[in-house]
Amino acid sequence: MSELPSLSVLDEELTYDPVQGILRWNRGKQGRPADLIAGYENGRYRRIHICGRTYQAHRIAFVMFHRRDIGDGMEIDHADGDPTNNKIENLREATPLQNVRNRICRGVQKHPNRKKNPFVARIRAGGRHIHLGVFPTEEMARSAYVEATRQHFGEFSAFERA
Repeated sequence: MSELPSLSVLDEELTYDPVQGILRWNRGKQGRPADLIAGYENGRYRRIHICGRTYQAHRIAFVMFHRRDIGDGMEIDHADGDPTNNKIENLREATPLQNVRNRICRGVQKHPNRKKNPFVARIRAGGRHIHLGVFPTEEMARSAYVEATRQHFGEFSAFERA
């Protein structure tokens, strides 16, 4: 994780709207108008180029709002799982493991040779694989998986969204 520019540099360059989750440039530069939404989409995340380096917009937003960087070994998690939603209510500190747990993954497989109860649900938690059962429908297997994520991962379950 590269070190961000100082808060004074960030404040000079950008304005963060925590309700909309948008960072805007404070001034025009090299043909760019002032008040333009800062950054560009690169894959799933918005990135912003400042002082010759590129940074993730959600990290800048978190730092500008809280006036501090995240703790050592921590990451910024998008609580709703949407990496484009940089509203402050959606950004929270998380360990790398908590951050991974918040990603949506199915946890359900279909066995083509099995006629009765062809859907299997599994979860990985606490460093081990846990067999949740076999089910006649995909919906039932998914329901078991969702419940297991809630039990094992709590608020970091991908299914604990408003």
